[in-house]
Amino acid sequence: MLASGLFVGSASAKNCTLSNEFQINRSQVMAGVLEDPFPLPLPGFKLELVAGRGIKAKAVTVKNGEYSLGEVPAGHYRIHLRRSGNPFCAPTVECNHAGSSIQRQVKLNPKNIPVTVY
Repeated sequence: MLASGLFVGSASAKNCTLSNEFQINRSQVMAGVLEDPFPLPLPGFKLELVAGRGIKAKAVTVKNGEYSLGEVPAGHYRIHLRRSGNPFCAPTVECNHAGSSIQRQVKLNPKNIPVTVY
């Protein structure tokens, strides 16, 4: 007997709405645009700059996907991306000697991708 159906999510899928930790070596403004993989702007998404267990800065993307977390001091951080249903992973942060930047495009959250089970 064959059974088929739709299973939403995966028990092994990691919730990726919290980025990996990154380090900022000197104070800088962290701002940019958030886009989905197509790339279309993502308005109404909340970005939280997390250090340890505390939120150090918050921003909400506007109609064209722009946001600003303001001036961020040197330190170790993570980005938490929030929106009802958590459809996307937190953006990747790239750091080098010139500073840090938040990647524009975010990936789909694997916890929310439908999987067909046979």
